[in-house]
Amino acid sequence: AIIYSRATSLGGPDGVSWPEDKQGADAPKFDNIEDFLSGAAPQDSSKDANGYLRMRGDVLGVGNARLMVRDRGGLIGLLELSDRKIYARLAALDVKANVSGEYLHDTLADYMDSDQLHRLHGAEVSDYQRLGRAPPPDGVLRNPLQLRDVLGWDVVLAGKDDAWILDLIRVDGGGFINANTASQGALELVLPSAQGAAAVIKRRNVKAFRSAVELGALLDEGEELYANIEPSDGLRIWRWQQGGMTAIVDDIQ
Repeated sequence: AIIYSRATSLGGPDGVSWPEDKQGADAPKFDNIEDFLSGAAPQDSSKDANGYLRMRGDVLGVGNARLMVRDRGGLIGLLELSDRKIYARLAALDVKANVSGEYLHDTLADYMDSDQLHRLHGAEVSDYQRLGRAPPPDGVLRNPLQLRDVLGWDVVLAGKDDAWILDLIRVDGGGFINANTASQGALELVLPSAQGAAAVIKRRNVKAFRSAVELGALLDEGEELYANIEPSDGLRIWRWQQGGMTAIVDDIQ
């Protein structure tokens, strides 16, 4: 039902259309997702009361199943990440790692490109071989967890679990993220300050941002604001059983 709703809706700042069950006793509602998916008539169908699936990491429950849904636009893309300040903030995640943003940028670029040209702060096959590490694949990463195999990134991300990485990063796309759906951690990497990220979360919990002008006014930022207010064409879905210790994570594009 989630994938169907996303695929058949243009989406917008509020998310995508979704049956609302908090409109009151006299409002139409579905008993469960199966009823919605099957096309069953809602109860008390005197009113049309559609809500929105926000796609911002809220946890949904269906029986013992749990799902967390995030718009892929709320994830930081590494393929076209032009804002070097984001690399600097990533490097600062672990000050003990003693690596720079330039190092993270260059090692990732060397890891993915197909040549053996060594960037100023990068690392190529010989560097990995000297350390007894698997050589770079010389291709685009297939999933964000491969960052643990990149020199420099492995040290910076050592203190972060897989869930943290998967809630912030995607390997395609660029650094512009959807301020209505990104996690606070992702916003802290893209926006100039943690205070600004907290302000965005607080405001959107009351009302979604309707324009980039609203977002810029809140943050007092000009043209270099690396955030927008629209979803992208895709979802990242976590699914697990209630009480479970692991989740399956799917990228839907």
